[in-house]
Amino acid sequence: MLNGLRTTIIGGIIFLVPIIFVLLILGKAYGIALQVAAPISKLFPIESFGGIALANILAAFAVIAVCYTAGLIARSSLISAKVAKMDQFLTRAIPTYHFTKKGFIDSVGNKSFEDDWKVVWIGDPADKRALGFEISKLANGDVLIFQPNTPNTSTGFVWSVPAHHVELIDIAPRDLSKHLKSYGIGLPGDI
Repeated sequence: MLNGLRTTIIGGIIFLVPIIFVLLILGKAYGIALQVAAPISKLFPIESFGGIALANILAAFAVIAVCYTAGLIARSSLISAKVAKMDQFLTRAIPTYHFTKKGFIDSVGNKSFEDDWKVVWIGDPADKRALGFEISKLANGDVLIFQPNTPNTSTGFVWSVPAHHVELIDIAPRDLSKHLKSYGIGLPGDI
């Protein structure tokens, strides 16, 4: 009981760290933008718009403009390799970074990293098997597999599995995640 409580609290902390980190950075950026926007707002004949101080509006637009510009820079081919390296570093350094990023990307409607994964059975068909995602093929011929936990599919295990113990399944990765979150209820019987 206490072990489960402790594990849940630690999991919650690990989940919240990247979110808090992003909020702190945005808060600092807004504070800096507000310091710059306050003198600029005095150049305009109005002090507020819709009950919001003009300096606050300008600061918010400045933060959005900086984020947009950073997004444009990140898309450039010169920067994309460095961003990919930083992304790999963060994935290794912060265990929940990849899934927090995935959740954010999903929430704004972009493609999920799961869309590139393939759903697989892992194990010997004559014995017990588990469901998972094929992440990539390794140079030695093995397959790198992510086997998610239920119901929290953002945690799980990464395995290197011989290719003959991996069988592709015709089900969308998002659908498998949805079913695993409900302990497999509703999974098609023919998978």
